[in-house]
Amino acid sequence: MGITRANLRKKRRSNGETLDQTYPQMQPEALKKRKPHEIDADLPGFGQFYCVPCSRYFVDEPTLLVHSQSKFHKKRLRQLKERPYDHDEALRAAGSGGIDNGPKLNRGKTSSSSSTTKVMNDEE
Repeated sequence: MGITRANLRKKRRSNGETLDQTYPQMQPEALKKRKPHEIDADLPGFGQFYCVPCSRYFVDEPTLLVHSQSKFHKKRLRQLKERPYDHDEALRAAGSGGIDNGPKLNRGKTSSSSSTTKVMNDEE
């Protein structure tokens, strides 16, 4: 039993972090706060060459530049342009989340003085 084309199609590339995890890191405020990575011998390129949108480390600067021109990187940037769904928005779309019906009315909490004046005005 060898490798068939059907088995090859099932293999998918791991995207690392999902869009909803990466989106906050791509915001201008987060990019300004971003600090250079510390040297880590366990990561490729000692953790110095990192692509934020794709959540990937690279061995050196030329490899990172080639990646930035790749189809995968450009697709990821397009996906990150729009805000991903959050959990609450998904629940509302499914019909089981919190519903916004506007401001709550004070039903049943009317003061007795306002109701008595209303009754007096009706009698006149």
